Amino acid sequence: MKRNLSPTDAAREAQRLFSRLVFRDLSGPQALEAAVLASTREGIRGSNFHDFLYARTAEAFGATSLVTLNLVDFRKMTNLQLEHPVQPFPPTP
Repeated sequence: MKRNLSPTDAAREAQRLFSRLVFRDLSGPQALEAAVLASTREGIRGSNFHDFLYARTAEAFGATSLVTLNLVDFRKMTNLQLEHPVQPFPPTP
């Protein structure tokens, strides 16, 4: 469900969501390896290269699925199970 949030409410929602996530980054060599791999894959262009890096990061850190609204592009990039977000996280107490 799309909602128009005020900047204050958007910041609050971001804080709530981010507090439940673990952020990971590819190392320099891993990012370079991903760039080289992207150059050999059909359908990966400059406009979706960042999505490819997200997929490679998820794979590198052992994710079993990836949650995205962009199922079409991610199907070209990874063999991870793709999940469409159904609902936001429940409110925190």
